[in-house]
Amino acid sequence: MVTKIVRIGEFGEQLLNDTTKYTNSQNAVSAKDFIALESNFQNWSSEMQDKYHIFLEIQRGAWDSIKSQMQKTLKHVDIVDHVTALDLLKVYAAAWMNEPGKAFGKTPPFAPGGSVFKEIMQKENFGVDDLYAAYLLRKTSFDFEYAKHSSTPSLGKGRYLLYLVIVEMIKECINGTYLNPEDDSVITRCVIDIFDGNHPEATKKLYKAATNVMERYFSSTNDNSLYRETMFNGDINAFLKNDKIGKRNETPKLYTIIAIVSYIIGDTQDKEIIRDAFL
Repeated sequence: MVTKIVRIGEFGEQLLNDTTKYTNSQNAVSAKDFIALESNFQNWSSEMQDKYHIFLEIQRGAWDSIKSQMQKTLKHVDIVDHVTALDLLKVYAAAWMNEPGKAFGKTPPFAPGGSVFKEIMQKENFGVDDLYAAYLLRKTSFDFEYAKHSSTPSLGKGRYLLYLVIVEMIKECINGTYLNPEDDSVITRCVIDIFDGNHPEATKKLYKAATNVMERYFSSTNDNSLYRETMFNGDINAFLKNDKIGKRNETPKLYTIIAIVSYIIGDTQDKEIIRDAFL
C-alpha cells in the first residue's frame, strides 16, 4: 500500500484540499465526491444528524460504512433516514432556483466548482434548514409514490418539475399574507412547516394540488399542456432536461395551469388549510 502524508501549517486547509483534488485527478473520483472537502457540508452533515436525525452523505460509501458499523456493534445511531448532499442540491435548485431542467439532466453544475453549486454557496443564509426542506420535498414525492398510478407514463420523469410546482403553489398560497413569497428563507420555513409531519392534511392538500398541475401539464388533450409550449420539440425527455424549463417566460403554459389550480383551491377550504400550516 502506497501512503502519502501531507504536512500543512495552521492555515493550510486549502492546501490540503487542493492536494486531495489534484492527487485524485487521474483516479476514479468524480467532481461530486469533492463535496466531502467542503467545510460547510462537513458542518451541515453534523447538524443534519443532530437536529433532524438525517444522515447527510457527503462522502461516497459513508452510509454503507455507518450501517456496517452499527451491525457489528449492535449500536443503533439515532438516524431515521439518509440522503446524499448532491440529491438535495438538485432538489433545492429545481424548486427554489427554477432549475428543474439542469437538475434532471446534469450533474457537473451541482458539484463543487459547478455553476449551480457556486450560486447556492453564495447565498447568504443557505444552511441546514434549506437542505432539510429539500429533503422533505424529495421524501414526500416518494412517500406518495409519485406517478406510480398515473395513466401518463412520462409523468414520472417530471419529478424535479414537481418540486418546482410545489414551491410555486406555496407562493400562490403566500400571496395576500404578510410573508414575502420571493424570500427563499420564507419558502424554506413554509416547506418545513407543511411537510414536517405535523400538518398531514395540509401536506395532502398541497401535494394533491401540485400533482393536479402536473397531470394537466402532461395531458396531451389540455390546451395548456407541455405539448403546446413553444419550446417543445416533440421529445419529452429532452424537454424536461432543457435549462429553460420552469422559467416563466419560456414555459408560460405551466404557469397558466398553476394559476388555474390555485384559483380552484382558493374557492375551497384547501388554501386556508395549507396556509394554517405556516401562518
